[in-house]
Amino acid sequence: MLLSNRTTIIGAGSLGLFTALWLARRGERVTVLDKGTPMREASGVNAGSLGVQNKLLPLVPMTLGALEHWAAARELVGDDVGFDRIGGLRIATDEREVTLLRKGFEGQSAAGVKLEWLEGAAVRERAPFLSPEIRAAKAVLASHHTALSSSPSWPSSSSP
Repeated sequence: MLLSNRTTIIGAGSLGLFTALWLARRGERVTVLDKGTPMREASGVNAGSLGVQNKLLPLVPMTLGALEHWAAARELVGDDVGFDRIGGLRIATDEREVTLLRKGFEGQSAAGVKLEWLEGAAVRERAPFLSPEIRAAKAVLASHHTALSSSPSWPSSSSP
């Protein structure tokens, strides 16, 4: 019965489900409620990006820690969560954007993010499909992606 549970989580997206998992592992009795199918709202339509390159500096350490949990998620849940380290680019098209991108590059590098700075022809060598208008890019060597919502064995409803 719902009243006997100590914790009720509203929302069966990635945040709600993983919060429930961690609480249950600590011995907490948890119920997860959702108005629809798990992993089909915001968690199922965000393209699965787990990019660290777009995080504010104060959030980088938490993001790096969370990515380690994602990397271990297959063992944790006993199923493929679609986690992949794919790399990524953040681009700049004018001098103002280059300055901001460089500042972010320096701060994130100092925070432990593995990055590479690219300018001019080096950008197009890495990504020939980009416009010649791209002046610089910050390459994240280990950006991340997950396709958790497409995992076929995730239940559409729960049982006690």
